[in-house]
Amino acid sequence: MFVNHQTHSRVDRSPGEVDEYGRVAAWSERETRDLIAIRGELEGDFVVSKRNKGLWEVLGVKKKELGYARSGDQ
Repeated sequence: MFVNHQTHSRVDRSPGEVDEYGRVAAWSERETRDLIAIRGELEGDFVVSKRNKGLWEVLGVKKKELGYARSGDQ
C-alpha cells in the first residue's frame, strides 16, 4: 500500500506491481525478510564472485519461487 501524495489517497498494489507512472510497489516486511534470508544463503557466492549480476538474477528466481513478482534488478 502507498499513499498518493497528490490526492492523499491510499492505493493497494501487490509487491512488484507497476502503477501507471512506472513506479513499483514498496516491499513488504515479509518480502524484505525473505530477500535477506535468500541473500544470506548465497553469501559465500557473493564473497568470491567478482560480478554479482548473475547472483542477483538467481536471487530473483528464488523470490519468484516464493511468489514474488520481482526481477534481479529490483
